[in-house]
Amino acid sequence: MPGPRRPLSLEEVLELLATGPRRIERATAGAPTAALRDPLEPGGWSTGEILAHLRACEWTLGGYIVRILDEDHPTFRYESPRSTIRRTDFLTRSVAESLERLTADRMGLLTRIRAAGGS
Repeated sequence: MPGPRRPLSLEEVLELLATGPRRIERATAGAPTAALRDPLEPGGWSTGEILAHLRACEWTLGGYIVRILDEDHPTFRYESPRSTIRRTDFLTRSVAESLERLTADRMGLLTRIRAAGGS
């Protein structure tokens, strides 16, 4: 069993966030569209569902980050990414569109973080 991992630096976290969508794009390149809608394992999520969840996390948690950057003392009403999925059309979007939107949203968030002094 591996030992404890060291905490990631801010720059390492930002790099992982920046490269995540490209890694998903490479992993799904050339896959038949229908296969991306099938669960990856019995009872599991499909690639499309995973992307919907990532988009919901980006919207929900990224929205919290933007409020922290914009407001002096933000208060939050908790919303889970799953409730975000239920009130959006993320699950009905194609994998290609979901990945494109995730990439754009992620780059926008990273631009905001970097502009605020996050490297």
